[in-house]
Amino acid sequence: MSDEDYFWCDWLESDVGATTWCLKLSHGLDNIGAVWGGAVLFLALISCQCCSRWSWPSGMNLGYFRIERGANSEAQREVNSEPSLLPPHACGAFQLYEIPPLPPGYVSRPEVEHDYIKALLSRMDQLATSTPITSIVGTAGLGKTTTAIWLALQPIVHATFAGGVFWLVFGQLRDPVVPLLNLATALGLAESTRTSDPDVRIREARGAIAARMCTFPLTTKFLVILDDVWVDFQVDVFARLTPLVQGRLSLLLTTRNVELAERHANVLQPLQPLSETTSLEVLAQGMQISSEAIRGDSLAIQLVHECSCVPAMLRVAANLARAAGLGWTLQYLKRRRHSSDAKTSTYGSVYAALDATLSFEGVPRRRFEVLAIFPPKARIPLETVKALWSCLFGVISTEDAKATIHKLRAWHLVEVDSKRAEIWLIDLHRDYLLHYTRRKLRQWHALFLASCTSKSLPVSNITPSAQKLAPPSSLGKDMYWADREGQDHVLHHLLGASECHTSDVQCSQSTSDLTVLPFITEIDLSLMQLCLKHVHAVGWLLRCNASLTQLNISSNDIGPAGGTAIAESLANNASLTRLDLSDNDLFPHGEVPITELIGESFHVGAKVRVSQGYDGELIVFTEVNNQGNISVGDPTGIAAIAKCMRASTSLTDVDLRYNQLDATSATLLSAIAKGKGISLCGIHPDQTLADFTPNSNSNNRMQPADVILLTADLAVRASLSSLDMSGNDLGPAGGKVLAESLADRTSLSYLDVRHNLLGEKAKATLKDAVNNGVNAGLVLQCDDSSDDDISEGSESQSEGAEQQTRVLGCL
Repeated sequence: MSDEDYFWCDWLESDVGATTWCLKLSHGLDNIGAVWGGAVLFLALISCQCCSRWSWPSGMNLGYFRIERGANSEAQREVNSEPSLLPPHACGAFQLYEIPPLPPGYVSRPEVEHDYIKALLSRMDQLATSTPITSIVGTAGLGKTTTAIWLALQPIVHATFAGGVFWLVFGQLRDPVVPLLNLATALGLAESTRTSDPDVRIREARGAIAARMCTFPLTTKFLVILDDVWVDFQVDVFARLTPLVQGRLSLLLTTRNVELAERHANVLQPLQPLSETTSLEVLAQGMQISSEAIRGDSLAIQLVHECSCVPAMLRVAANLARAAGLGWTLQYLKRRRHSSDAKTSTYGSVYAALDATLSFEGVPRRRFEVLAIFPPKARIPLETVKALWSCLFGVISTEDAKATIHKLRAWHLVEVDSKRAEIWLIDLHRDYLLHYTRRKLRQWHALFLASCTSKSLPVSNITPSAQKLAPPSSLGKDMYWADREGQDHVLHHLLGASECHTSDVQCSQSTSDLTVLPFITEIDLSLMQLCLKHVHAVGWLLRCNASLTQLNISSNDIGPAGGTAIAESLANNASLTRLDLSDNDLFPHGEVPITELIGESFHVGAKVRVSQGYDGELIVFTEVNNQGNISVGDPTGIAAIAKCMRASTSLTDVDLRYNQLDATSATLLSAIAKGKGISLCGIHPDQTLADFTPNSNSNNRMQPADVILLTADLAVRASLSSLDMSGNDLGPAGGKVLAESLADRTSLSYLDVRHNLLGEKAKATLKDAVNNGVNAGLVLQCDDSSDDDISEGSESQSEGAEQQTRVLGCL
């Protein structure tokens, strides 16, 4: 049997997320061996189909056999024709994580491919003092990402990096936290710390990743590919894994930024334009003719040089040449190169070629243009694309959507992953669309959000095993809104719908009358590091939405300005019942030396600023003390939230814990909440059990001011019977507040406040409150040895310290 003979088998849709597999016979295998080997491999595949964690990466070598995804088999046959021995990872932990497929008809670049393999593997024997970093650098359209994909699919790379090859996508604005967490997920890890501090999240994730990698032998190497990095921080987060993994990690990054690559890369590989010969091959392939047909053709040679031998430009020019001929295409591009419109864009020639391509009959221009709303580098499920087109152009079928995508792919306007039923835009094409459709983007974003039928965002019920077992088409629409990526997508479209991308652009249609996300009832944007622009986008949603009942923006450090923006937006919202604003630094305050303050007056009530550490305006709370310090803070956020709570007719829960409030602000909020029947600690109506023990994934602890907030919950939640507050930082002051709240009758039958450093005096006060007969039957747990070390003097000192404003890190 020849090397070109293949066995195809249709995989059941319920099997390990696979569809069609290609079993390729390698060199030297006779017909008998093929039959027996095929039978053995087939049985092996069946035997492991029920293992939810097992995955067969595309391009994986198994001895004489090569396992290939059906969607990638053509490209793989072109670039991986040489046989390879069984790599050491074949039956181990090796995986290819999120490696995109090569574009159809990938043209090999032999003049550079050997050099890139050599560069990637050149520093594998170095000491573990620095991470081997190889950089592919070049302008847009040169094929940096495609080259990285080619490298990621090579057998020699798989054999060298036995721990796995991991693909992480960045982009100009992307924070590295999510890609780092994606790497941790790929290694089977869950996020270990729930905190708004990105440095803590990065440190914890990095430690967990390093610990997992170090469970493998020193000879096991991992390759992490950082695609489209723009800033140093995106690289630094991963490069700092080096001292932790002891030489097990290598990085391959693609970037347009030459200076960044020079700062970080041990091996810098500038990507040059194609050679004339390779350019003619790309042109011929796009024109769907043989390369011999245009070899030596003067018009073809002029055209490839008009395109600067840049692959992305060549493919677009090939579309035109296929439809209108080489001569017309060459003259058209030359004329447009000198036009004023072309001069306004960095890539005038490719923009001109795209303009002409989209003008041809049969090219679905309108459906292509609206793809501009999706985030850069986003892999968009077919069902999501179908939903977008249906909401803008009328309901279409899945077959209609597939036919449109087939046309777009034929014109080299989108890239397609057939196996995963996903598409994505080429960077240059997306830049073109943003340039020419900017007046319509806001409307499209809003209409797309209005078409979303999910009840809760991000969609959180899609487990990894479900992703493997279900057909891609059945998960596609939900997958776009799922997990961390789903949170990013929600924010992206909210930003797009809530603001124009340039100040001088007038939107073609007002979106004020749209009901945005009309089916949504819950949104979780916690731990997203929201900036003020994001908060305003969320505020716009609150003003435009009448169905949203629950909003979680906890652990984002939105500060007083963010709190004010949310509160003002709620003035026009009558549907929201639950709002989580915990851990957002809503009330920054502290004692500051008078020498560090800037202002005309330092009397109580005056507005001042600090010379460093905080950008906002602060209000003086106290006169200068004996140490030369003044107590200052920014109460605007808390004041706005208090005003919102007074006016609200729908809010039942406003979680304000972990915002470092002082006793005065907490008391004010508690009084309002008692009058309005609002919980301030996230206790819902009819809830009977409340567990406030610190979460192992969080650094937050309840403070005395949080206990003041809790007194409102004890007053308005008559259903609450059990309260566990063990392990917090209540201290003597918190114990005293809790005891005072128990002086009145409560519904509690169980209260646990152990391990809170209450001190003997506070514990005695609590016991007296429980034993006064008002709360008969209440079981109190407060005795623990850790409190015995607090003396009477230290209790007084603690209470005195609580009466002062605590110094916060931001001041």
